Amino acid sequence: MTILPSSVYERYSRFYNRVMNWLQPEPDSLAYIDLDVSGQAKQLTEQVAVHDQAAARIDTLLPHSQQRWSKKTQQIVEFTITLIGAFTFSTIPQILGAASNRGLLATLAGLVGGAAVAWFTHDRANKALGDLRCAHSSRSALKILEQRQYSATPQNMLTEAYFNRRKDLLWQVEGESLSPSFPYDLWGALVATILETAAAFWLTLPAGVMVAFLAAGFPAAVIWLSSVFQSQRVDFAEWALIKFRTYQQYLPPEDRTHDGRPYIVVTDPELLAVTSVNARFNYFIAVNTNGIKTPQGAEAKARSSLAESEISDWAEAYHTAEQSLLQTQQQALQSMAHEYQVSPSQKAGRRAEEIRADQGRTIAAERERLQEQHQVEQGQLKQTYSTVIKRWDGVRLQAQEEFDRWEGNDRSDRVA
Repeated sequence: MTILPSSVYERYSRFYNRVMNWLQPEPDSLAYIDLDVSGQAKQLTEQVAVHDQAAARIDTLLPHSQQRWSKKTQQIVEFTITLIGAFTFSTIPQILGAASNRGLLATLAGLVGGAAVAWFTHDRANKALGDLRCAHSSRSALKILEQRQYSATPQNMLTEAYFNRRKDLLWQVEGESLSPSFPYDLWGALVATILETAAAFWLTLPAGVMVAFLAAGFPAAVIWLSSVFQSQRVDFAEWALIKFRTYQQYLPPEDRTHDGRPYIVVTDPELLAVTSVNARFNYFIAVNTNGIKTPQGAEAKARSSLAESEISDWAEAYHTAEQSLLQTQQQALQSMAHEYQVSPSQKAGRRAEEIRADQGRTIAAERERLQEQHQVEQGQLKQTYSTVIKRWDGVRLQAQEEFDRWEGNDRSDRVA
């Protein structure tokens, strides 16, 4: 099994911290940085901004997505509301049926009509309140970003790129909630509620104001109160779950294939890129450049130092993996004597010397097979680590050549 260096698990934190440090310099300091380096810095900053925005919204949306009612609970609530509406919102349909002298059919029409009105009102209220909750969540997130951007100091080009990319992702994922739209569902639910409530109140008024008020207001209150809860636990929860899954696609890739320990993947090119840009930043911002004469030399030195560190870490990891493999091999060889014990049935009718000789031949053959297998595993292990170490050694040599070229005494033919 390949054992990764501890630095691999710390790569993303180093990557992240370096990029976030770029948001701190004053704008004047960044004016000296090459345009191509500024472009790389902006690209890496936007990459981190996407990760931060996705993680922030996931932290907000995940609790809401987990509060979703079960399908059974949702069906029970909707059936109860429809049943209440069938009896309390059936006034107008019954009157229309009675006017046509339909008798029992008028009553049935009233029940069905009342149930339909209640279902429509409840359904539209759920959607309207759910849309309002979604819009509030998205607009609150946008407002927080705008406040953070406004209060961030100093304000340099990378600070602007960082917050703009976060807002862009928010609009990209939640644009439908951020865009203003006419609340058709809300008005539909309100109109249906007002019409049926007014009709029920007027027709039951002869029985007394209190009776009319209860007969008209109670079912409407039940419908809207249930919609308040259902819009939170169904419509908004479903929306939160969809957005949660969408934002997961924007998180940095994670790996746990080696030893089950998760870590965020930062590729070698990404690590080299952030190291190079960070070296250029430090060169122009630092008061003391430690004798480095050119930004190219500072970059080459940083790349060389990174390669040396990676070579050391991978060599140490190879030593640990090799020792672990040798220990596993020794344990397998030591356990062979216990695994190849002769059973009582195999001893019957045979001399002890004959049994020991057969057992010895079996163990010797198995030992030879295991040793060959172990040699193959050791070769594969060495090849795996050697490939990585040679790759970083190539980076080190190239960086050293560049450092010597840019930091040499004769610089008359070089362009800074």
